[in-house]
Amino acid sequence: MVARKLTPREYAIASPDVAAAMGLDAEEYGVVMCEREDGHRVTLLGDADYTRMLIHASPSVRAGLEIPSERYPIELDGWPPDWGEAGAEIGGEG
Repeated sequence: MVARKLTPREYAIASPDVAAAMGLDAEEYGVVMCEREDGHRVTLLGDADYTRMLIHASPSVRAGLEIPSERYPIELDGWPPDWGEAGAEIGGEG
């Protein structure tokens, strides 16, 4: 398992309609909005069920969590509000 050195800040689920508007397959995606050590923001897209588990986990469970690359194969620059209309539909939970 390869883990990225990112700090997750917010979590969300992208609906199939939102994913299609972003040019992705029309399916649910888990969304993890992260920051790199240098403060640069990136968003990971992947496993919606795993993301739901993270959304409902306590902060102590999420603290120090390593984000597994195989669960989030898509990495995009910035956070959803940076992507225009389609990204604006994705709201996050801390």
